[in-house]
Amino acid sequence: RPRIVSSENKLRLALELTLTSEEAVQKLKEALGDAWKESDSSALREQLVQEKLQEVLIKCDGLGDINSGLTDDAA
Repeated sequence: RPRIVSSENKLRLALELTLTSEEAVQKLKEALGDAWKESDSSALREQLVQEKLQEVLIKCDGLGDINSGLTDDAA
């Protein structure tokens, strides 16, 4: 009888530990999913900023061409 009780206690402990481990794994999966979403959002924001920067640089080049044309006419 004491061996049965001891075995039951060990089994109960093992089940509790398994449940705790499964909960921890689930929380880690959720955290990983959130991290991927944040990473994707960050990459998208970076891409948009790069595109805007390219637009500004192109406009600045265009202004430089206009200014050099004005200087040539004045000369």
